[in-house]
Amino acid sequence: MTSVVPVYDGYVLRKGIMRQALGGEVLSDQVLQQFRDTNVDVVPPYLVAKKSPVDPGHKAVFTMRDRPATASFHKMMQMRVIHDYKESVCQVSETTYNEQNINQRPQKPYELPDGYNLNFGTDRFKIPEIMFNPKDYLKNPTPEQENFVGLPKLIFNSAQSCDIDFRPTLFSNVVLTGGNTLFPGFADRLHWELNSIPHSYKVKLHAPGNTVERKCGSWLGGSIMASLGTFHQLWISRKEYDETGVSIVNKKCV
Repeated sequence: MTSVVPVYDGYVLRKGIMRQALGGEVLSDQVLQQFRDTNVDVVPPYLVAKKSPVDPGHKAVFTMRDRPATASFHKMMQMRVIHDYKESVCQVSETTYNEQNINQRPQKPYELPDGYNLNFGTDRFKIPEIMFNPKDYLKNPTPEQENFVGLPKLIFNSAQSCDIDFRPTLFSNVVLTGGNTLFPGFADRLHWELNSIPHSYKVKLHAPGNTVERKCGSWLGGSIMASLGTFHQLWISRKEYDETGVSIVNKKCV
């Protein structure tokens, strides 16, 4: 899930909140599909007993370990490999994606747990490009995904939904958080794209240098809120919930 939440003077401007179900999980599924399209099976480490070195692009030579597991466990372990691939290999083009220019960039080697390895070129740029241009780079989109817009447009739409007096402050205080913002080149590209959209505002991005803060921002924020002396004021009793229903959450917490 990707969310854009405008905040002014400490208050969330609810009418400007924009969300779309395009986040890390979708990118991971796209990486898995990318491997399948090239007939590469992502074998998780728990199934590899031993492996032999092979040349880049050649079929893996390994001994499969007989270790039965549930489908959910296998999927989880497979996704750990995909996450490592994304964090180790994927990169964002700092300016508008141009395949001719990307072809001039150095390739990056990566080895899967079964020993299959390859020097990845344009493919490693195409996955995070989905965040900026989903219509062109999202494979086999669902009907909902066909209506997705790039992150720069989502940010612009959010700001435009707010009062005109708030917009200069919002554009000059764009804070990046979440695992997807850690792709190399992400902040530079977002700054480039936001400045490419016609408007008269100065764009300034704030990206915490501490990767843990950006990756675990929601957890850190929740822990800080729970430690506040006023946190008990947000508590919802069973009686309140039974009397009011779900709307009590919006009333007390938002």
